[in-house]
Amino acid sequence: MVNEIGLNRYLRLGILAISLLAFNYISFFTPREEFYLLISIYALLFGAYIYLVKTCYEWGEIRLLLISALLFRVSLIWLIPNLSDDFYRFIWDGRLLVAGENPFQYLPSEIFGSSGLDQILFNSLNSPNYFSVYPPVHQLVFGVASYLCPNSIEGVITVMRLFVIAADIGIVWLGIKILDYLGMPISNILWYALNPLVILELTGNLHFEGIMLFFVMLAFYLLIRNKLAVAAFAFGLSVSTKLLPLMFIPVLLNYLGVKKGGIFVAIVGGVVAISFAPFISMEMILNMSSSIDLYFQKFEFNASLYYLVSGVYKWIVGYNMISIVGPCLSFVSMIMIVWLSFRKRITEMLSLYWVMLLCSTCHLLFSTTVHPWYLVMLVLISCFTRFIFPIVWSVVIFVSYFAYSTVDYSESVPLLVFEYLTVVLAMAYDFKFRYVQEA
Repeated sequence: MVNEIGLNRYLRLGILAISLLAFNYISFFTPREEFYLLISIYALLFGAYIYLVKTCYEWGEIRLLLISALLFRVSLIWLIPNLSDDFYRFIWDGRLLVAGENPFQYLPSEIFGSSGLDQILFNSLNSPNYFSVYPPVHQLVFGVASYLCPNSIEGVITVMRLFVIAADIGIVWLGIKILDYLGMPISNILWYALNPLVILELTGNLHFEGIMLFFVMLAFYLLIRNKLAVAAFAFGLSVSTKLLPLMFIPVLLNYLGVKKGGIFVAIVGGVVAISFAPFISMEMILNMSSSIDLYFQKFEFNASLYYLVSGVYKWIVGYNMISIVGPCLSFVSMIMIVWLSFRKRITEMLSLYWVMLLCSTCHLLFSTTVHPWYLVMLVLISCFTRFIFPIVWSVVIFVSYFAYSTVDYSESVPLLVFEYLTVVLAMAYDFKFRYVQEA
């Protein structure tokens, strides 16, 4: 028995060491154009991840894996993202703020050459002809990082990454507290903490979903402690990081009731209004709205229902009508989310989480664009449910990186079918065997 325990411990340490090397190899040495190498290393990471979480039972093992999850993130601290170039826009907006300019007011192509914005940074932007869509908390992080490291792209990246890592630490801590309150295994948080998609897309590729989710988790933790006003303040900060949590307002109104829900929404609205106040103008509203409209009317990537509907529409009329299909699906998604939120009275936080999971899933299935990091919220919420399809989706969504291995960024239809067929099968399993437990 002792030998078996010792072997399992050494095996776990060996897998953790291999995972650390794999995270660094995929992040530092594997360009996104090398699809087959990328997906092979990712599959290795996920195999290790599933084994580590599924064989973790005791607090000592949980603590080791949580420390390892932090080590994986810290090992990437000096990384310049190689799977995403969005960070260049973060730096651009940050330098505008430091120069006293409103990042929502100008297109990069309009202000290029002033305010210390150099040619190399401008040439690296993937959106020089779009207005910024990053809300104030995003902008605050951009500005702080750019102020501390005015002449170093690497320095700005490092400071922003420290914010992202700190947010993940907070998410894990709050997650353990909430799981304990709900009477669920605290090891569930490992499905988020160790998830390769979460680590690579947040810490590695420097996406800010983690900061948004930290404030969401803080809001729910404060609700548990009956601190409604402070919880609403935290939730307002999540909306001021990314607008996405607004989809949870209907289900929160159901959960809190009319009186408390009204107070909650009022405070959230106040926080968001105050955070936007330094930037607000009619021009800013029009600029930001135009960029959001473009998202629904122009961008399409790794979609599911949208591709099916637009394919049928194109077959009938002879051309792509994303400007019609995209907004229509968005409207249908909104209606579905409201219906799911008020389908029945919600009085327990366990039910609140699984309805949030369904709302988030609905949003993604009706979207015209589903980048891998969009799934991070789904992965975190699933830790408080018994549903497994978000974990399955976080495995197969990485095949979407195939598009970057082609000259014209074209997607693979067989890989899209594989991804969403796998997700649908996982959903079918969940709803057949786990839905009753959640409902």
